[in-house]
Amino acid sequence: MRLGPVDSIGAADALIERLAAVGVRAVSTQVE
Repeated sequence: MRLGPVDSIGAADALIERLAAVGVRAVSTQVE
């Protein structure tokens, strides 16, 4: 199974989006 540059970039974007979503949730819960 080989990952092309586009696949790896897509996976990285997905991870960044997940981390960003988790970070926003954590900050919002701390503010409240």
